[in-house]
Amino acid sequence: MTVNGANLSAADLGDAAAEIQRLKKELEDKEWIISRTDAGLKILYRELQNTTASLETKVRERTQDLEGLNKVLGQDLAERKRAEEEIRKSEASFRNVITRNVDGIIVVDKNGLVGFVNPAAEVLFGRKAEELLGESFGFPVVVGELVELGIIRPGGKMAIAEMRATEID
Repeated sequence: MTVNGANLSAADLGDAAAEIQRLKKELEDKEWIISRTDAGLKILYRELQNTTASLETKVRERTQDLEGLNKVLGQDLAERKRAEEEIRKSEASFRNVITRNVDGIIVVDKNGLVGFVNPAAEVLFGRKAEELLGESFGFPVVVGELVELGIIRPGGKMAIAEMRATEID
């Protein structure tokens, strides 16, 4: 047989037909692989979309939770600042009452050491607070009883004072 000017034998034609069948089968396999890969990609794309949507939902929910917590923390911080300011005002008021009090006030710890002296006590003892702080009080402290003290001031001058001790924390 002559095809395009070439003489082909029956064996050549058989070989050509077999090659055509092989190529056709190979093409079908590749189309199947392509089709299958395309279907797989579509499945993967849908899974990716679902995962993305799920993650976005979780991020939105977590963001809302964090925004709520942030608001609560902000309120707590504002309340704490208000409370600290109230404490500062209260301490200033208390200090004002103690320092302006005409009665001498001395705070003595359980070891008998002076921890605080107001201005009236400075006048009564004739010494500055800095001289008394950290020093032994030097008088017996009896809680709840009125005691008369003989205070020897610098220069040897004697002063008499009444003392009432109150226990504090």
